[in-house]
Parts: sequence; structure tokens; C-alpha cells
Amino acid sequence: MRMIRCAIENLQPGMVLGEPIFHDNGNIMLRKGTQLTEALIKRLQSRKDITVFLKRMLETAAPAVDILSPDEELEGTAAKGCPDTPQAGDAIEDKTPESPEQKTSPEEMPVRRSSDPKQERLLDLNYVEEYKSVIEELRVLFSRHGATTLNLDAINALIASSKLDQLCDGARAVTQIHNIPREERNYLLHHSLHVSILAGLMGTWLGWPTSRRRRLMFAGLLLDVGKLKIAEALLNKPGVLNNTERSILGRHSTMGCDLLKLSGLDENDEAMIGILQHHERCDGSGYPAQLKKNQITPFGHILGILDSYDAMASNRTYARRKSPFEIFDIFQRDTVGGKFAPEYSVLFVNRLSQSLIGNWVMLTNDKKGKIVYVDQSRTGAMPIVELEDGTFLDTGVQSVKVKALLTYIEAIS
Repeated sequence: MRMIRCAIENLQPGMVLGEPIFHDNGNIMLRKGTQLTEALIKRLQSRKDITVFLKRMLETAAPAVDILSPDEELEGTAAKGCPDTPQAGDAIEDKTPESPEQKTSPEEMPVRRSSDPKQERLLDLNYVEEYKSVIEELRVLFSRHGATTLNLDAINALIASSKLDQLCDGARAVTQIHNIPREERNYLLHHSLHVSILAGLMGTWLGWPTSRRRRLMFAGLLLDVGKLKIAEALLNKPGVLNNTERSILGRHSTMGCDLLKLSGLDENDEAMIGILQHHERCDGSGYPAQLKKNQITPFGHILGILDSYDAMASNRTYARRKSPFEIFDIFQRDTVGGKFAPEYSVLFVNRLSQSLIGNWVMLTNDKKGKIVYVDQSRTGAMPIVELEDGTFLDTGVQSVKVKALLTYIEAIS
């Protein structure tokens, strides 16, 4: 079955959704397998954020269709019709439809320039302001100076506030937390907030009720709170830790639970247990109790995945950040190897990889490009990237890979 791209205005009744369509908040708008009618097509065409994959329901094998949203449409036939997609690895050139009066040879066809990141709204200023506001609240709530307990009422109020709900706003959240430059000196604050945001998204993707989703966000926000009891010099030490230092750092989950108990949290609370277990692994290789898969709670499984993802996606004193696609490869190996629970890791990778479409990346050949498509049918979820000269590169079949996901500042510089 061939894959072609088609502008959203060219949808036809009878096409069938190959993937579900989601609202911005992560709720399903149309389910996979929905057959499009004229009314549904009008509904889709009224939206500005659709990126879905469809296939025709015909007796004979027919092409799947990749729909472009209006603000992603290409200049040329991609905005006017459904051109064939070239073979994997080929550069894709813009081809303007030929009129009867004028035909253009391939040599004369203009090369379409990719969108300039300076002209794209990579940063949502309202989102950035809310993010900064929450970071300032966390700076007070996570103060190291003289505090022996945490203000759980204030933390629960923050979790229930519209501020944090807005930061968990669908695909926009993934784009923004990757585009906002991270302060390495305040790694703990940013990491805690990122894990909480990812927890909010994960709760939505799992279809959890609001109360349980917010409990997961609460646990995500506090999963590393035990590090407040560890010397900053050790937390920020560059290079390899010695055995004693690793032992101290490895106690942060139990230290965090001790702090939460003193603050009034029940030791049987699902959030408390998840925080204690977020470094446990299904094969028993984790800590502090070397638990196996069936002994780890859903919160423990999920927080372990979210914590690992954001840690590897961040610059730390002892390691540079990895691209999301490097991390997805690691997750795949660790899932197959028995460390992560597939019912959570596969869902996380599938949903997050789709949320990365539209982000700018640096490739291993030092060229910039924008992710325009992620083929989840292939192992590793390797993206197709549109380069600045308008050509496309399939990282799934070529030696060039994504080296880093760029922040807004890096993309426009």
C-alpha cells in the first residue's frame, strides 16, 4: 500500500480514518475506522490543527492518505491535490500542476523553501508566562532553607488550578516544554514540572478520570522532592559519581517519601507509592526494593517512564541531552529487555512522537529541519524531516538521524 499526501480540502466521503483524531485536550474527536461523511469532512475542514492519516475503503488495494492541516499545506500540489509520495530516501520536490497552456520541465521547477522558524509561532507566549508563573510558585514550595515539611495544601491547590491544566494542553504542551530553554542550574524545578505535565498528558491518553489524573500529576511534581535533602554540590557534580555518592543519590526516593510522611501524606496513598517506586524496573534491576513487574503499581511504572524521558531529554551537569528519537530507541530496547511495562511505554512513545510533528531539529549532518511526519508502523518511530531548502529526508532509511530537538532560541539562531 502506497502512502500519499493530500490537502485537507480534498477529503472525500467514503474515506476511512486510519488513526483517531484528538481534540487539543487529548480527548478523542473521531475514532479510528470512522468512515467520513460530508458533514464530518466539513467539521474537519473547520479545524486548524488536524494531522491525521486516512485510508480509502475499497475492494482493491488503495493508497492511504496523509492529510495536511491548512497551516501546514505545501505551496504547490500538496495544497491542491494528492501527489504520489516518492520512494523512501528520495528528495521530494515541489511540483506545480501543469496547465494546458504551459508545461514546466523538472529542471525549471522552483525549489520550495521550507518554513522559516523565525516566521513560525514556535513559542506560545501565553504558555510561557503560565510556565514561568508555576516555576516561581515551585521555587517557594521547594525551598531548601529551613523547611522540614512541605505545604501539601498549596501543592494540591496548584495541581487543581487552571494554570497547571493549561500547561497540560495536548500536543501544545509537548512542543512548548521542548521549545522553552531550560535553566540547568534549576534543573530540579524544571524537571519536576515537566514530569507533572507529562503525567497530565499520560493520564489523558489513558482515559483516566480527572481525580486520578491529578493524583498522577501530584506524584510527578514530587517524585524527586527527596533531592532537596541532598547537597547541591553532589546533585550538580559533573562526571562519574563514586560508590558512596551513588548510594546517597539512590536514596532520594525514600528520602522524598519520608519528607512527605512528615508533611502529612498517608504512606498508602497511590502517589506516595508511585514516588517510592519510580526507579523500580519490571526485571527487578531497579531500586530501592528490586521489585518485579507485578509488584510495581501503575503510578510506579508510569512515573519511571516519564522521569527517564525528561532526564534524558535535558542537559545535565554530567550528560548532554539526547534527541527524543534516541530516547525512543532506548525505551524500545528497555521494553523488549523487560525493564519497562509495554502497556505504558508503547503508548507514551506513540503519542509523544506524534506530538513532536512541527518541531525543529538538528540532524547529524548539522542541517536544520522540521519534523513533518512520524511513521509509527516502523520500529523506532523515525521521522521524516523537511530541510531548509525544501527537500525531505527520511531518517528511517538514511544514515542521517536527528541529533537534537531544538529549542526556540536554537531554531531561530
